Amino acid sequence: MGELDDYEAVFHSAPCGFLTTSTEGEILKANQTLLKLLGYEMGDLQGRKSFQDLLTIGGKLYYETHYKPLLIYQGSVKEINFDIIHKSGNRIPVLVNTVAAELSKGKTVFQSTVLDITQRKLYERELYLEKERAETLAAQLKNANLELSRFAQVISHDIKTPLKDVLGLASLLQSRFGDLSQEKKLEIIGTIKKSAGSLSTMVDNVLNYYLNTDTENLKTEPVNIRNLVEDVISIADSREKVDFKLEGDLPEIRTYRTVVHLILLNLIVNGIKYNESPNICIQIRGKETNDALWLEVVDNGIGIKDEDLDKVFNPMENLNAKDRFNKKGTGLGLSYVKIMAEKLGGEVSVKSKHGKGSVFSLKLKKFN
Repeated sequence: MGELDDYEAVFHSAPCGFLTTSTEGEILKANQTLLKLLGYEMGDLQGRKSFQDLLTIGGKLYYETHYKPLLIYQGSVKEINFDIIHKSGNRIPVLVNTVAAELSKGKTVFQSTVLDITQRKLYERELYLEKERAETLAAQLKNANLELSRFAQVISHDIKTPLKDVLGLASLLQSRFGDLSQEKKLEIIGTIKKSAGSLSTMVDNVLNYYLNTDTENLKTEPVNIRNLVEDVISIADSREKVDFKLEGDLPEIRTYRTVVHLILLNLIVNGIKYNESPNICIQIRGKETNDALWLEVVDNGIGIKDEDLDKVFNPMENLNAKDRFNKKGTGLGLSYVKIMAEKLGGEVSVKSKHGKGSVFSLKLKKFN
């Protein structure tokens, strides 16, 4: 009698649920561990419910079409994941192992262990989320590396033109040093110094920007747009060969200086490079509203064909156009103008007539 009592105590206090059912699923016996997990008393289940009654609709279908036939055919089924329904209606994920056992009178029953795997499911969910986050991060890093590679080409595109002007002035000074007046020499040296300083500042700002590609990590600052435009002009046209006209509203607004600098430099340099006119003219026009500043960069260059207008902001689209130095562009500059404008919460668009020039419109959000 004592051994039976010990058996019952072990049976009911086991760390997992024990369940005995008929081959039709009728519940014959359950230990206290399982009853506590389900929120039932033995009298609520014994002879009143089947194992299938504790399952979800999907679980019931699986039980009838797979689980039960496998038990009958091979005598056991291992490591099957079910959701069982608590008395309150809540679902509990469990892992079930079942064997078909033949009793002394030739009667067959199904004996199952039922293990609560709620914590394991939570852990698996965390692992899955971490895996998703890792994959997302890997994709972001891959895109960032690709963007950085393309950006290197864009920077070479933006810096080469003003750098050539600096080198050209230095060569002029060197080759004609004896023929130039002292005043002219000082003027050329001043222009070289100013252009080189502007380029140096630009490179520093660009590196800072691309080390912090998310504008949330950068700081806005008050920017005098007229002064910024004049600074960009001094880099893009260090020899002062272009007729620039500044018109309309060019006020001080709060924005990201480096980003606006890069956008304007790209648009102005393109207006100079893709221009066959003997008298290059570029207008920068501003119009201020309550929440934005609209800038237009108008050139008298070669323009863009109607069928190419939708392509100008696409990466790697160079439209087969050659600049005034008979070289094709990378097709990357304007795609970055679009990306950077959108990072500012703004936008960029273009109107153009082939052979008549282009008008690039840039919307700059005014930050508080």
